Amino acid sequence: MGIRITVDDKALRAQLKRFEREFPAAVAGAVNRAATAAQTEAQRALRQDMNVKAATIKARMKLDRAKRGYPVATITVKGDKLRMTEFIGTRQTRTGASVKLVRNKPRTKFASGFIAKIRTHSVFQRISQAGKLVGRGPLKALLGPSVAVRVSQPSIMRRVVARARNVLEQRIAHEIRRRTT
Repeated sequence: MGIRITVDDKALRAQLKRFEREFPAAVAGAVNRAATAAQTEAQRALRQDMNVKAATIKARMKLDRAKRGYPVATITVKGDKLRMTEFIGTRQTRTGASVKLVRNKPRTKFASGFIAKIRTHSVFQRISQAGKLVGRGPLKALLGPSVAVRVSQPSIMRRVVARARNVLEQRIAHEIRRRTT
């Protein structure tokens, strides 16, 4: 007398074929969710570091989403240095202009700086020659740090990478479960 065990391999093969078909979409979905979370974390970290509006930071970030055939998402941060008037609390004083560039640090004062609308609102200073201001000479626009430079700081990058890794680990299992059941 023997025991006979059989497996319905048609159903198993169909399930494996479905898993094979859905796996790239699951990976792309998980990568996209992790990239979105990383972008949000970068915006939060920059907002805590820089004294600018969230919209200013967000406008300089672009997310290229992952696809089924190419499961790589890219966050691109671009843009030139920020105009001083893009920082919150830029003001004209009697002695010049005053700007708070970084949170939790004192204001930066620019002697003989002034706010003017020349092409764009910004803080300007007259260019001095030989250490002496020359009447109504040429103007120099004063600029702050760019968002791209600030986001590349190690403290901000650690936060962003940790958040992306955490979300990716959680979402990959969820996406596979969701698409195969």
